[in-house]
Amino acid sequence: IDQTEEENAQKELDNFLILAIRHYMMSLEIGESDNLSIFRVVSLWLNNNHHDELQEELSRHINKVPTFKVLPVLPQLVARITENTGELSMSMLHNLIERCAKDHPHHVLPLLLALANSYKDKDYCQSPLQGASKPETRVVAAQHMLSKMKQKSNLKTLIRDMQVVSEAYISLANFPHTPDKSCKVFKIPKSEPITKLKNVEHVLCPTVTLPVKKSGNYQNVLGIQGFVETYYSVGGINVPKKIECICTDGRKRPQLVKGNDDLRQDAVMQQVFTIMNSLLQENKETLTRRLLIRTYKVVPLSQRSGVIEWCNNTTPLATYLIGGGGVTGAHTRYRKEDWSPTVCR
Repeated sequence: IDQTEEENAQKELDNFLILAIRHYMMSLEIGESDNLSIFRVVSLWLNNNHHDELQEELSRHINKVPTFKVLPVLPQLVARITENTGELSMSMLHNLIERCAKDHPHHVLPLLLALANSYKDKDYCQSPLQGASKPETRVVAAQHMLSKMKQKSNLKTLIRDMQVVSEAYISLANFPHTPDKSCKVFKIPKSEPITKLKNVEHVLCPTVTLPVKKSGNYQNVLGIQGFVETYYSVGGINVPKKIECICTDGRKRPQLVKGNDDLRQDAVMQQVFTIMNSLLQENKETLTRRLLIRTYKVVPLSQRSGVIEWCNNTTPLATYLIGGGGVTGAHTRYRKEDWSPTVCR
């Protein structure tokens, strides 16, 4: 009796699971009021990866969902790809990512390139890097997917040039900086590939946030005109470099190029804040009060390199707490009886 009850309970759970997926997918196909349900769909999909009936139900709907609704969860989906496309679930995942890349290349290709270039730092780093001797299967899968898209779509030129731009950033990120206390501005060596990037107008400046267009028409993006030939040393353990990218609108946009640092978690946090802003926009009270979280662009380029949008008119948290430049920090102002940061160190 217990076994029969358990089987019946499992069947009931399976029925509810299929019913939930079916209606979530139908909502995404034809509705616009609950696009964030894509997160629930992906959660159910990935947590029931070997549920054949669920995969079949998904396969009947997945190609009908507009690709712009999938973009918010794409970082998590790209990280799940493998070479095993024989499985229905993985085949659907590959096809979905390729559809998104064709419709929204400037949003999707950087994710694939970052994964495909996971171990690219070793080509530019002078010191040997520790890591897996054999590439992860998802890295190889990303490389194969990019090669496939270059052969079968009109993205060949864009993928090629985005790869060139990405490698130029990675090279600069790993360029060894020689500290000089008497100088904060340094010349970028002519040998660095980034100095040769000129008029790459169809490649989006990586630190520019491009609004998603349902139509997939991205003809007039803010491309790269070139780079200022100097960089600033901003200190820090890994000595990131502040550079300026000259965009096709004539503006110089400051960027922070970081090496020897994994920016993937930083990018995920910005993704979380973006989702929170979407929720704040949907609530009448928070919308009226214009509540939001200020975000900035974080673009991982490999496992240990990336570029960050430089935020002007901001104060580092440490400076706010501890103080500096003749300004007393908040810790001293509000907690005078506590030990000073110097004593704590």
